[in-house]
This record gives sequence, structure tokens and C-alpha cells, in this order.
Amino acid sequence: MNASQKLVVWVEGLLFVILALLIESIFPETITSYNITVAISLTLLVFYSYRRGSTAGFIAGAVLGAVVGYLQVENVQTEWMVLVASAIQAAMVGLSGKFARNLQRTLFNRRMSSVYLNLITGTIMTFAAFFILKFIFNQYVLNIGQVADGTYAMSMLWSFLANLALALIILVIILNVSSKFWIPKNTPYISRKERSRLLND
Repeated sequence: MNASQKLVVWVEGLLFVILALLIESIFPETITSYNITVAISLTLLVFYSYRRGSTAGFIAGAVLGAVVGYLQVENVQTEWMVLVASAIQAAMVGLSGKFARNLQRTLFNRRMSSVYLNLITGTIMTFAAFFILKFIFNQYVLNIGQVADGTYAMSMLWSFLANLALALIILVIILNVSSKFWIPKNTPYISRKERSRLLND
């Protein structure tokens, strides 16, 4: 991948992060009645990771998490661990990028059963890692008061299931709208000759 292609990847990542932040500001993170955390913005970056791979996904997620963490704290000097924890948690979207090569190649070859297997596996791993880390950080690092309640672990489980279901619905819809959204022109996972055949379909 040359310099201009790398620039496209990072600019796209920045745009995804900005859009994710807009989503964060529009949709409430917690459904208070059930204490379920809904992170729609993560789904957007999971999609970006499937397009651009794990490294780009990890970085975009960390940037989003750090900004969200910064907006949540009142004093960065005394609550810097919130920023670190938020960045590490959100960086887990990069895990889905580990499946980018297989997903794009199987999608290109129209092996849809393998596409869905990669999509589901990568998305499950991503959200499981995010909510496990969120629980660990809140319970053992940040010492947030509400975790003393025994129902907190259950709220994390329900949050994981709710986010996983929502993410899969959104991603499957995007997948069925157009495969071109999943396979960028300059993807390193498919040769130039193969890409030209896809774009001419």
C-alpha cells in the first residue's frame, strides 16, 4: 500500500470517528430503565475495521474511546484512567479487522456462508472483548460505585447481547445493500485484477 492509499485509509478513519462521535451525541448511551449500555457508534467502527483491517480499527477505536472518555471527565489530571480505560475498550473494534481478509475474499467469491461466519464471529469477539474489559475496568480499576450492585454483571451481559444483535442487524443490512461498501478500491486483500472484475460486475 503506497502513501496515497494509506492517506485515504486514515482520512476515512477520521471521518468514521467524527460520524461515530455525532452518533454518540445523538443517541443516549444508557437505557436507564434497564441500565443497558447501547454503543451504536462502535458498530460504525466495526464496519470500518472490516473494510480496512485490524490496525486501522484499533487506532480509530482508541481515538474514539479517548475522546468519549475526555468528554466524560471533569478533571483529566485526576481522572486520566477513565480516558485510558475508554480508549482501550473502544480499541477492541480492531478485533473485527482480524477477519477483514477472509470476509472480503469470501464476499468477492460469493461464498456467502463463509461471509456470514466471518461477520458473526468477528462481531461476537469484538463486543465480548469490549464489555468484558468494561466490566473489569469499572469493577477493579475505576471502582465505580454502581458495580457493587450484584445486578451490574447482568446489565453488562444484557448490554453485550443487545449491542451484538443491533450490530449484526445493521451490518447484515449494509452487506445486503451492496458488497462494494465492504471492499474498498485499494484493499490489500484482493488483487488489482480481481478488484477490477468486481467493480465491473
